[in-house]
Amino acid sequence: MQHLYGPEDEGYVFEDGPGPIGHIDVLVYRPTARIPVTTFATVGMAAGEMPATPGPGAGGRAELRFSWRGQQTPEWESAVAQLLANLAAYPWITDQQLGWGHMMTLTEDFPGFPDCRTVMFAGPLFADAQDIFEAEGATIRILNIVPLTEPESARARTMPSGYFLTELMAEVDLFSPR
Repeated sequence: MQHLYGPEDEGYVFEDGPGPIGHIDVLVYRPTARIPVTTFATVGMAAGEMPATPGPGAGGRAELRFSWRGQQTPEWESAVAQLLANLAAYPWITDQQLGWGHMMTLTEDFPGFPDCRTVMFAGPLFADAQDIFEAEGATIRILNIVPLTEPESARARTMPSGYFLTELMAEVDLFSPR
């Protein structure tokens, strides 16, 4: 991430996670003139392969990313970091893997996204975006977090995730509240 964004602006540390992810960092890169979004990235989810039998597009090692157009308060950053740490632990808590196209229902709205109680784990959102990287001899998939409203998540269930995301990106800014 530092090769894209430079040094992180903030970091949150979460200890005592399940399985091999006993330690999760969530790094925050605030907007710049070149990159107008706040980006969050987990570090530590890929410490081990996700458990369970892989489904289509799932499994292996992964890290999470989430971006928001602009900047928010420190309290909001902390809430997003906590949510990402919880999402990173999900495969080890539930014995279910995550991959591109998977959706998960949240118990409350995604911070800063009113009425968005579902997230989609997406592959690269742009043609030139990074989808995987290599670290310590392992291939690590990047799972981009996309908050969805209920109508959006219902529509997403009716089509392949790539088509859905292409259509949604033509309609809304994924990095801003709807």
